[in-house]
Amino acid sequence: MNLSTILWVAFIVLSAIFAFIWIISQNKKGLLVEKRRWIEMLPSIISTLGVLGTFWGITAGLLDFDTHDINASIPKLLDGLKTAFFTSLAGMIGSLVLSRLVSRLYDAADKGVTDINIAAG
Repeated sequence: MNLSTILWVAFIVLSAIFAFIWIISQNKKGLLVEKRRWIEMLPSIISTLGVLGTFWGITAGLLDFDTHDINASIPKLLDGLKTAFFTSLAGMIGSLVLSRLVSRLYDAADKGVTDINIAAG
């Protein structure tokens, strides 16, 4: 794995871990409702970082691609595609984990009161 891939994946994973810890800390402080916009935005930010890393990897692979020397260009292109693939995975997994955490915390805070119950109420 090249340095670019390692740096991008590490950045996305560390960002997701930081977001996870921050969401938990806001829950402990009782600030879920006050910070709702930020908390609900974090999974999207993590997936956006994954997409950004994807485009970075594709761009990096294509920048070094030489159509006159395809055999020498293929390894560079594949390195870029590895970055694209791994950053997409990191972003999606981080987003899924954070989305699940946010849903679980808001469900616990609502104590069984759902949108359907409110609408029927």
